[in-house]
Amino acid sequence: MACKHCPFAFTNASEEVQNYGCLPSPYEIIQMKRNTGHNWACHSNENSICMGFADHVKWEKENVGRWKEIDTSKGNLISYETWFHEGEEAAIKKANGEELRI
Repeated sequence: MACKHCPFAFTNASEEVQNYGCLPSPYEIIQMKRNTGHNWACHSNENSICMGFADHVKWEKENVGRWKEIDTSKGNLISYETWFHEGEEAAIKKANGEELRI
């Protein structure tokens, strides 16, 4: 179940933090998964997959027939903290296990 600020909660609070640029949109998270194979981590626990993301993908597969190629059981986690503070590229590199060089 998604928390109220999760992009997949589809609440006013989640829309607000997305509009501020604090969290990516659901579309951006799905594209990161498609492009990297990694999953979006929970913004309050980066050691766990975002349950809003996982539940939404499951719902789409079962009810709409979309996103059948997306497997949330595979891939590392893309950290919200790294994404927010250092950018998407750094977050993906971290998920890939690559060292960041400055």
